[in-house]
This record gives sequence, structure tokens and C-alpha cells, in this order.
Amino acid sequence: MKLTAIILRCLSGLALLFAGAVKLNDSAAYAIKLSEYFNKIKQDASVRQDTLLISLHDGIKTLKVTPFRLYADETNKTLIIQQELQVKTPKVLVDSSAAADSTVKTRKARKFKRSKKKLPQPKSTYLVNVGVFFDGNPAGDTMIVFKDSGTATLLSVQAKIRNQSVFQKSFKVMATASAPEQNSRLNLESYIKPENRTYGFFSAAEQKRTGIAFAISFLELMLGFALLFGWGKKFTLGLNLFVTCILFSLSLYAFNHGTFSDTGAFGQGIIMPSLPTLIKDAALLGISIILIILHLYFTPLFSRKNGLRVMLSLTVLAAVFGSYCYCMLPVWDVSPFKPGSVLKYNTSAKATSVNDEKVACADNSKNKGMQNRASEKTIAPADEAFGLFDPKQKKDVSDIFLKGKGYKWMLIIPRIENTYTGSSEKMKALFNAAQKEKIPFVVVTASSEMKADAFVKERRWPLYMLSANRNLLDRMAGFNPTLYLINGNRVVKKWSGLYIPQASYLASLKAK
Repeated sequence: MKLTAIILRCLSGLALLFAGAVKLNDSAAYAIKLSEYFNKIKQDASVRQDTLLISLHDGIKTLKVTPFRLYADETNKTLIIQQELQVKTPKVLVDSSAAADSTVKTRKARKFKRSKKKLPQPKSTYLVNVGVFFDGNPAGDTMIVFKDSGTATLLSVQAKIRNQSVFQKSFKVMATASAPEQNSRLNLESYIKPENRTYGFFSAAEQKRTGIAFAISFLELMLGFALLFGWGKKFTLGLNLFVTCILFSLSLYAFNHGTFSDTGAFGQGIIMPSLPTLIKDAALLGISIILIILHLYFTPLFSRKNGLRVMLSLTVLAAVFGSYCYCMLPVWDVSPFKPGSVLKYNTSAKATSVNDEKVACADNSKNKGMQNRASEKTIAPADEAFGLFDPKQKKDVSDIFLKGKGYKWMLIIPRIENTYTGSSEKMKALFNAAQKEKIPFVVVTASSEMKADAFVKERRWPLYMLSANRNLLDRMAGFNPTLYLINGNRVVKKWSGLYIPQASYLASLKAK
């Protein structure tokens, strides 16, 4: 029995030690996985809210109706109406008739004099594109055709909940010029049903996901040490049962829903589907119960005093290690985007330009046409493939960026609202140096275009941000800004946002 207890204790301790070390090495990636869990549980536990119907009308005719589901934490929304005028002017029509010249110079050739007669010209056609956006998402669009520049029509937008009108606005569409953008605020607080405590708990947990991920990783690591050393029998065995119960509950939830391709049991270092994770956590839970039954054979390796010293020393070292990896970069980079890896682009992307300077995003172009304001969702390609989307030119530039030869910089800021901004001036200096050396420099984010433009304007960066899929950027940078140095489509090196290389680094780079 004693040998059985030792073997089980070592198996459980090594498993927790390995899992905790891998997660603590990249706690930001584990926080992203926890966020997926919390979001899913929160959605399942939430009270079913009503549906908001936004409709676009032309008189008594309904042009389009778009449904939107309400959420408990979203009470204030913005409704935007945009108009864009296009004038189509037809070509000038000419009637060409050939008139034979009366003088015949030769028998084989004749010259003809052409007389041009203008026909009545058709009038210009005026097209007005009307778009309605609700909180950045398309809610209706139509095209009004005018034959005369002096004409106009009246459209209206209406929002209803449970057949009750919560918003209604009429606006005039004219053929003379594009009307300014109209913004309206919708206060939906009175229509939101109160949520239960489960929803509130996991909403709060999602906000604190980074700290929770760090705590769980740290706890697993230290619990593994405690089991191996046999330290604090009652405390360790009780805590081991508690932790394994939580891990088993999460894996059981992931298995029942079947929506998690990777449960995050070992961070992003090892991809673990839901079934193997469930088996692993069930085994650990069973071992923890057996260890409690065999608690009499739980013998420590050190004396009580020395064991406390060892555990305190390991606690400090683990805290320093975890903090360093979170603030800087993982010590063991196991991500698919580590130095030396090749960025694979989406071959189905249709890019029309091969000019890398356009991808470098010097802000010298205007955003033309009606903007598609899909706030956090106008991000482009698939999660597994590297993809960049230019919100100003409205096209995918993944192939253009990666097919360009030579060195290039890429700064990734996944979430602008939570990013570290202490290196803003260094980043600006690095960009200016890159322009002098003619090295492309792009900044990529998963936040909305409006937030990106405001962020750049506040710091006076001479560029605009590209967009990318949030899941992609979470895997490349986690929550922290990360600077990549890329040669062609291969990652050369990367830095944390806390440690940006000096602008002189480019000179040594070019010398190579």
C-alpha cells in the first residue's frame, strides 16, 4: 500500500507540475482559453433576451428587416445612417455619315469627308447608396435611383422590441450631394431582462481571466511540488482534491459541448482534445481520492522546517518565473509563430497590388466610399492561416506582405483597450528609422477601425493599423503587444512590448 501511495503521489505530482509549468510559461495564452470557457458558460447561463428588429422603409414599403439579439451588458447602442452619391454620366453620342467627295483623284481610291451631327443627349443618372448600421453591424441598405438632380425621397428607420417601437427616424435622400452621417443613440436598458448570479459570476471571472489563469497555473505548479515532496499532508491533499475537481468540471463541460478543439490543459504547447483531457482529469481526480484514503502513507521527504523553506523558495522562484514570462515573452516558445517558423498565408486571398509601400501604411490615402463599420468583426481570414486586412483599401493584403522580399517589422496589438503603451515613443522612433531604411513596418490589431484610428491619432503615429483575426493575434501575441521581425515569410525574432529594440538595431540588421 505504501508503494502504491508513493507511485500515485509521484504520478499526480509530475502531471500537475508539468501542466503548471507549461501554463505558467505562457499564462496569457491560457487566459485566452479560460476566456473561451467563461464566455461559453456565461452564454449558456444567461437569460434569453428579446430580439431587436431594425427595419428600413420607403413610405409604406418595407425594404429590409434585420434582427439583433440583445445582451445584458449592452444597454447603449449606436445607430448610424450613411448616404453616398454616385453620378453616372453617359458618353456623348455622335452620328457619323460618310459623304463622297465629288472629285475623283484616282480610279482605285476615293476620299470621304465625314460630317458629325450631335444627337439629343441622355440625362445623367443619380444613384444614392443608403446604409444603416447598428453598433457597427449592417442593419439594412438600399439604392435609390434618381433621373433628375432636383428630386428627393423620404426614407425611415424603425427599431422594435416585442412589437413596441423603441426608435423611429425619417430622413431625406436627395440627388444633389451625399448627406452627412447621422448618429443616434439607443438606450435599451429598460428592455433588458435582469441576469442571474451565474451570469454575473462568470462575467466577473472573464474580466479577471488573466489573474485567474496565472493563479491556476501557479497553483498547479506548486501543488505538484508539494505532492512530490510530501509537504503539508492535510493541506496538500485537500487542495489537490479541490483543484482536480475544478479541472475535471471544465474538461467535462468541454466534452459535453464538443465546441473546443483544444481544451488548453497544457497551454498552447500541446494540443489536447476534449476526450483525452477528460480521461486525464478523471484519472487525476481518482488518484486524489485514493491518496486521501491512503493518507497514512503520505510521508514527507524533508523535515517540517526544511520543507517549509524549500516550498517558500520554490514559491518565490515560480512567481518570478511566471511574472517574467507574462511581462516579457515565454522562456520556451512553443507557439506556431516562434522564431524560425514560416508564416503561411491564405492562398485564396485576391490581392491586386504588389507594392510593399502600400502595405507599410503611411497615412497618405483617404478612406473612400461608404464604410463598413463592423466594429470588432471586420477582421479577415481563417484562424489557421496568417491574414492581414487593409481597412482603408478594403482588401486582403496577406499575400502582398508575405511575398515581399527582405526584412519587415510587424507590431501586434491584439486589444487596444488593454494594451501597454509605455513604449509608444520608442515604437515611433523605430518606425521613422524603418522608413529611412526603406523597411516595411505594419501595425496589426483585432480592435475596431475606430479604436485603431483614435489610438494612432492620440500618439501621433504616421501610419494606420491593419486588421487581423482575433484568434490569430491571440496566438501570436496573447494580451501583450509583440514586435516581430520577419524576413520574407519567416519569423526571425520577436520582442515583448516592454522591451523594444533601439532604432540603431536596423543599421546592424542591414549590415548583415
